[in-house]
Amino acid sequence: MVDAQTKDGDATREIMISPRANVSAQLTVPEDAHAVVVVAQAGAPDLAALGADALARALRQNGKVATVVLDLVAEGEITGDEKERESLLEHAIPRLAERMSGAADFAGADAATKHLPIAFVATGAAAAAALLASTTRPSVRAIVAIDGRPDLAGDALETLTAPALFVVDERDDALLARNRSARGRLRGKNELAVLPGGPPSSGNGGRAQSEILRRTWTWLERYLG
Repeated sequence: MVDAQTKDGDATREIMISPRANVSAQLTVPEDAHAVVVVAQAGAPDLAALGADALARALRQNGKVATVVLDLVAEGEITGDEKERESLLEHAIPRLAERMSGAADFAGADAATKHLPIAFVATGAAAAAALLASTTRPSVRAIVAIDGRPDLAGDALETLTAPALFVVDERDDALLARNRSARGRLRGKNELAVLPGGPPSSGNGGRAQSEILRRTWTWLERYLG
């Protein structure tokens, strides 16, 4: 474990989630944090996507929440072309969910955050892992899946009770259809936010990212208090 401070003065430490797979996470606790959010991705995001680090940083700055940030996929663990990686990720969801749970376990045991309400925010395939992990963790107050693959959570969707927000780029018809289908299997509170997209170079990308962050925080604030 490594203790340090961010440039904003927040206390931060690195923790090992899965030594066998070399998966670590970074816990950062701002002063007067009133909640903790586990923010996860599954492999590096593409250039147009918001990564876990950027999401967590925005949440800390705007919402005064502690964050546990991690990539659920170890370096070199998921390889191959896009189709091969997608297949490997689909079969790895239970393993990734265990790592998500491990990050939540740490937050629930650490002296700085154990008293705080908890939520999950995840992107891509990590969203399925977050949904699956939350089905056995009634302490999770809310979930936000950003451009996620909730369909990969399978039958676990039908047992999910935590309020879930799905945020999807309007340009991705296939992803939008998967999110809508997944929502149809949920029994708890849920919403779908379809947002205008655009690459960062277009000028619209920044506005889209701001809207993602706004929707994410509005949903979390509703349930974290």
